[in-house]
Amino acid sequence: MKAVLNLFKVRIGVAIAVAAAAGLAVERGASPGFGKTSALVLAVLFASAAAGAFNQYVERDIDARMARTHGRPFVTGVLRHGPFWLWVIAAMLAASVLAAALSTLIL
Repeated sequence: MKAVLNLFKVRIGVAIAVAAAAGLAVERGASPGFGKTSALVLAVLFASAAAGAFNQYVERDIDARMARTHGRPFVTGVLRHGPFWLWVIAAMLAASVLAAALSTLIL
C-alpha cells in the first residue's frame, strides 16, 4: 500500500486539491455548491495522482540514477513496470476529466 501511495504522490495531490478548493472558494459569483466543489476537487486530486504516476512510469531509468528518487516503486521493482500501470493511469485521468466535465455541466 505504501508503494501505491508513493506512486500516486498522494501528499502532493492533496496539496494541489486543497489549492483547487481554495480557488473555488474565492471564485466570484454564486457558490458552486458542495456537490460541484467536491467533484472538482476530487477530479483534481485524481488527475494529479495520475500525473505523478505517469512521471514515475516514464522516468524510471532517470529515477534510478538520482539519489532522491532511486527508491521509487518502479525503480526498486516493488511495482512491476508494465502496460497494466499505463491503463490504470489512463483510466484515472479519463475518470478525472469526465468527473470535472460532468460536474460543470450537470451539478
